[in-house]
Formats: sequence, structure tokens, C-alpha cells
Amino acid sequence: MQSQFFAAINQLCDEKNISRDKVVEAIKAALRAAYRKDWGNKEENVDIDLDENSGMATVYVVKTVVEKVEDEFLEISEKEARKYDKRADVGDEIRIDVTPMNYGRIAAQAAKQVIIQRVQEAERDVMYETFKDRENELVNAIIHRVDGTNVYVNLDNKTTTSLPYDQQIPGEKYYSGQRLKLYLDKVIKTT
Repeated sequence: MQSQFFAAINQLCDEKNISRDKVVEAIKAALRAAYRKDWGNKEENVDIDLDENSGMATVYVVKTVVEKVEDEFLEISEKEARKYDKRADVGDEIRIDVTPMNYGRIAAQAAKQVIIQRVQEAERDVMYETFKDRENELVNAIIHRVDGTNVYVNLDNKTTTSLPYDQQIPGEKYYSGQRLKLYLDKVIKTT
């Protein structure tokens, strides 16, 4: 059975029309950032495993087994590595479970920012890929909402974007639910 966590991820992917892999990778990056903020070091190689059934995340520090340790954040001695894996040899990679019980407020905010940023980035990429080949075309749109001079429209019932004030017809009144035909002049990838 799938956890509520992954059900929420699937719902987000359906609503935003972005790939599940990108969202999962964003969450892993956020957990890496949160771990480094509270406990880790920027130089450490941190790996995250997400369990689909429970929704739990496991944080691992990955180190390479060496004869003589020169960088304690990336390397581990063969003797120390054998405490975690009896068959560890020089050249192997050891994954050490360092999953914290809880994260601090600042680490949680850092994780939230990483997730928001990555999801918005993925959303922009999907929008760009969808419309990049449709320049100089008429597009059906429905006005989603009007906020002062800002008009937000749904394109193809999937993508919401704003209609810039300088592109609106002077004196035209816009209202929610109104259908429009828009001329797609340019598709530019920006923030």
C-alpha cells in the first residue's frame, strides 16, 4: 500500500503536470540540505532513500573505504568500515545510516525552500516545453482570476500564466470564467 506521503506526491504531479521523478529528486535534495544545515558538513556525500510503503526517509553518509584516511568527510578506514559492513574492502563505498530523529526549524525552512524552488523550476520547464513550438499561434484560454490589473489565464486547461498589462486591450473588462483567444507571440524561459 502506498503511503499518504507518496499519494500527495502523485497528486502534486498530476496537478502541476510534472514528472514524479523530478518531485522525488526535489524532496531528496531538500532532505540533503536540511541534514547538512543541522548535522552534516557541506563536503559530505549524503544520500537519501525514500520508502514508498511507509513514506519514511533514511539519510546515509556515503564514504569510500581507504587504507589511509586523508579526508574524514569522504573517506573511512578499512577497520572502521568493517563495523558497518563485515565484507568492506578498500575501494568500496559504505553507506552509514545517520537519519536524524527531527530537524530544526531553520533546516525545515531550508528544505521547504528547496522543494518550492525545484517544483517551480520543473513547472517552468514543462510549460516551456509545451509551448516552445507553438509561437505565432492562436491559443484558447479561460480567465482564471482577475486581481487589479493582473489577469491570470488557464491555457489548454493545464497551465496558468499571467496576461501582462501591456498585452491587454485598453478598456477591456476581464472577469473570471471568460473565454479568450490569445495570440502566442513569444515563448521565453524566465523565472
